Amino acid sequence: MGKRELFITNEITREITPYIQTFLKECEEESQMEPIKIYINCFGGSLNALFSILDMIKNCKCPIYTVDIGEADSAAALILAAGTKRFITQNSRVMLHEVQISMFIDLQPASAVQAQMKEFEIFNDRFFTELSRLTK
Repeated sequence: MGKRELFITNEITREITPYIQTFLKECEEESQMEPIKIYINCFGGSLNALFSILDMIKNCKCPIYTVDIGEADSAAALILAAGTKRFITQNSRVMLHEVQISMFIDLQPASAVQAQMKEFEIFNDRFFTELSRLTK
């Protein structure tokens, strides 16, 4: 059986999401009994990418062990929480904060700013609702 370990050490982006999803799918096809280990040392990243990865983790039939080996910040903290079993090494840390969005207000109509603020609220609620669900 192949090595069933994945290291998430870069920013969580749309570009890395397909690699993580493919890895999980290939491991699942190989064996649904053997655990997959995801090692995390990451400062977070895109929420769209995060939720795509979380969907794949939730639907994977394999046990998934997540291990914080440095830092699991923001979006990475939610991946850590999604593990079937979760581990944190002695000198690691987990950092949570409100969801942050970047927006350029200069010369934008008020409706565009309001739409971005609504999106911020939706993502923030979704993030903490999911965190709460995973850590019951």
